[in-house]
Amino acid sequence: MGKNKINYVHQYAYHLKKVLSFKEGCRYCDISESSMYKHTSNGTVTYYKPHGKLIFFKREDLDNWMLQNRHSTSEELENEAISKSFKADWRTKFKSK
Repeated sequence: MGKNKINYVHQYAYHLKKVLSFKEGCRYCDISESSMYKHTSNGTVTYYKPHGKLIFFKREDLDNWMLQNRHSTSEELENEAISKSFKADWRTKFKSK
């Protein structure tokens, strides 16, 4: 295996780990260390400090954090609107008098 391939594998091995160091977490989320420090100090991302100094992240927590605030597609929004409209029509038509 060439040196470039070894460096590539080593650089992205954190994608396979369950627990990431602070720097690995920043690389995994593709954000700067200063941005991640802001998120940890504001409490917007879950982190662990087992010995009170170094920060660690569970990869699963970072995945959930990055995937919050989902935006629906136009098609999903349209289908939801149709569904709600149909339910409103149904209630109006079959409402007991």
